[in-house]
Amino acid sequence: MFPALRRHRSIGVAAIVLCAMTLATPVSAIARTLLHATLLRSTPSANSHIAKFPDAIRLVFSEQIVPELSQITLVLSSGDSIG
Repeated sequence: MFPALRRHRSIGVAAIVLCAMTLATPVSAIARTLLHATLLRSTPSANSHIAKFPDAIRLVFSEQIVPELSQITLVLSSGDSIG
């Protein structure tokens, strides 16, 4: 094969790989957003520290969740988790 042709083919392959890598991150972020419910708000607030265990916890998601495929974990100040 001619060296000039080989160089052009290598540049073309490198350009395709670079484009694929550049597009992969935004596409995967969009897919995650579209395929997963997002926590919009909660009471108590997400990642908040409260003095006593709440009587109720309210979570509002961007879409209906499937309980069988979902998990909620509460972390106590001791580091132990419930969930």
